[in-house]
Amino acid sequence: MRRAAALPMVLMLLGLVGALAVGGAFVVRRFLDDARSDIRALDLRPAAEQAIVAALAGLDSAAVASRAPGSTFGVAQQITSKAVTSAWITVLGPTSVWVTAEAKTTRKPLFHKRLGLVGRLVGGGSTRWADLIWLELP
Repeated sequence: MRRAAALPMVLMLLGLVGALAVGGAFVVRRFLDDARSDIRALDLRPAAEQAIVAALAGLDSAAVASRAPGSTFGVAQQITSKAVTSAWITVLGPTSVWVTAEAKTTRKPLFHKRLGLVGRLVGGGSTRWADLIWLELP
């Protein structure tokens, strides 16, 4: 090994170690920020689920049968101190519907959570739902 090669090699090694340390710290900070965002967005899921349940509870077979397949109508919007929740229903057929609910935060940082549900109305004396399929929507 030549005598003059040691200094450039050590300087390059120090630069690489510094770049790895800075890169690792950046990745860890981004990972923690994403985890915090996911935890805050989880608070919105119960509000979206509640909006879907309320939309299904207020829907009966006559309302579904009277609408044309593909028609969409909104359900009342709910505003709380944490979130604004809205839901809408799309009629897929004479006995099936797609319910979508979206919950958004009211203050910064802004998050949103959207859920969907596909359900089939079962005939009988009372309104009953079967084949409920929950969907996590982007």
